[in-house]
Amino acid sequence: MSNALLGLLALLVTLGPLIFVHEGGHFIAAKAVGIQVLRFSLGFGRPLLAWRRGETEYWISWIPLGGYVKMAGLEDEGVTGSLEGGKASVPIDPARAFDRKPVWKRMIVVLAGVTANVLLAFVVYTGLAAILGAPRLAVTQDGRPDHGHQRGHGPDVGRDRRPARNRSH
Repeated sequence: MSNALLGLLALLVTLGPLIFVHEGGHFIAAKAVGIQVLRFSLGFGRPLLAWRRGETEYWISWIPLGGYVKMAGLEDEGVTGSLEGGKASVPIDPARAFDRKPVWKRMIVVLAGVTANVLLAFVVYTGLAAILGAPRLAVTQDGRPDHGHQRGHGPDVGRDRRPARNRSH
């Protein structure tokens, strides 16, 4: 496998789940507060895979550098319209449009993506700690921390554990 292809595969494997979780946060929050979701897409541009479930189109698109959740009220076909695959094919319910919802509901939707990423990080690191264990400070037999001092690699101490400069001979 060529280095370029391997690099692209590594990018997809790394970014894919992060993008999915982030966009999933927006999607779930929008549905929860009653905003009509027209499309959930991983990637930009025209779809490689597309299906519909209910009123929402689900796409996996050919430019894998992000994703989006197209909501009613935010479906302007301006500069981003072509990147987001054009108009959705379902009729829009104006009462369920993003811009018609109260600010607190819009804030929930906007913040849900990054919140989902924070939760993912917590779950991943908690799982790693549960599986691999948390780092621990090594201790000596008498229960004191072992700072890795060996002969010639730390303070010069005698058997009585007092620094040599403080011992009287």
